Amino acid sequence: MRVNPVRPIVERQQALAVLGLPPNATTQQIKRRYRELAKKNHPDRGGDPREMQRIIAAYQLLMKNQSS
Repeated sequence: MRVNPVRPIVERQQALAVLGLPPNATTQQIKRRYRELAKKNHPDRGGDPREMQRIIAAYQLLMKNQSS
């Protein structure tokens, strides 16, 4: 079974879209945008839990890819 080499690129693009960031976003930009969205969308502040999960998943994927 072969892994699709395009998949990580597509996943990164989708994660950046969730956070509303450009393709060349830096680690600092990703962190800043995550914090902004987390404050706005957190369920404890009346935000949608599903949207918050999408934001967290996108952030985690992008940060994991930043270190590699």
